[in-house]
Amino acid sequence: MEDVLQVTYLGHACLKIRLGDYVVVVDPYKDDTVPGLRNLSLEADQLLVSHEHGDHNHREAVSLSKREAPCPFVIETFEAAHDEVGGKKRGMTKMFSLVSKDYKIVFLGDLGEDLSEDLIEAFREADLLFIPVGGYYTIDPVQAKEVAKKLRPQVIIPIHYLTEASGYEVLAPVEDFTSLFDHVSFHLEETFTYEKGVDQGVVVLHQVMQQPKIH
Repeated sequence: MEDVLQVTYLGHACLKIRLGDYVVVVDPYKDDTVPGLRNLSLEADQLLVSHEHGDHNHREAVSLSKREAPCPFVIETFEAAHDEVGGKKRGMTKMFSLVSKDYKIVFLGDLGEDLSEDLIEAFREADLLFIPVGGYYTIDPVQAKEVAKKLRPQVIIPIHYLTEASGYEVLAPVEDFTSLFDHVSFHLEETFTYEKGVDQGVVVLHQVMQQPKIH
């Protein structure tokens, strides 16, 4: 029987990925760095940070468990430029592939350039693809669509964009990305339970704005 895979979108590029009872947090933002988002206080078994910018690397916000639970994922780290000029403006960003016996999850960090053919091959046909879509600091909505098209995931979950309640003003709203797709669902909840084999297109998750602590 497959373990249940759930993801919680905490806003900006911060995620909580839960497979069974194992929790991975990705890219927690520092207090008061992202307009409109609540300060974070999280618990996890593992923490992944894509790069050392304050809106992605607040390690102090995550309390790591001391239990000796085996990680269900094989986690691979890849690198790409955080901008369109080979990292000269903003440096590099890490991207993560998390593969379990049943699932493949790809997180593209603050990708700012087109993916190489090798990276496309490594990331192709994931169950879940987390992709930045807001532009300015990362690829823009049109570029993000082209990347997603090449990768062919089951579910595309946009991150790093502007909403009415949160985000940097220079970013594009998520609707600039979703308007490019026919199959889009907007969830009223921040947590999404994945059903394997169900092609759900683009899924936009509600951001956690209220709770001070996510267990």
